[in-house]
Amino acid sequence: MKVFIDSNIFINFLTNSEDSDKAYRLMKQLSEGYALYTSITVVEEVFYIITREILRDRGINNKFKLKKYISKRDYEEIRKYLEKFMGLLDKLSCEILGTNGEAAYLLDIMTNYNLLPNDALIAATCKHCGITKIATFDEDFKRVDFLEVVEPEND
Repeated sequence: MKVFIDSNIFINFLTNSEDSDKAYRLMKQLSEGYALYTSITVVEEVFYIITREILRDRGINNKFKLKKYISKRDYEEIRKYLEKFMGLLDKLSCEILGTNGEAAYLLDIMTNYNLLPNDALIAATCKHCGITKIATFDEDFKRVDFLEVVEPEND
């Protein structure tokens, strides 16, 4: 069975947050018997959030300071965290889907389900690829009638 993994699952899995345990249980559950997918949109979101969170600890607290910091110092100290995420994708055999037709659905999905553009693109990617299940903590996906939100099983 195909399951799409949203960025908030990866972020909560990779960081120490109030939903980390829930994300860990869900990832363990999904790693056993599911074909896992995500998209380049999710990869970009995770990269950005990880970068932003690491640099926030150094006083870099807005997009312009972030761009300036990266342009001067590059990703040297952040790269290991981004590679950890890519290693997780490899370990899970999680396929990264592109955006090769989903744009045709984007406006319809945004307006029909009241989603922000990135969430609509994720839903459109799922629809385009025949994926009917999504692992996410984002309640907005529950409004999408062609997606079933996968919840972590209780221990």
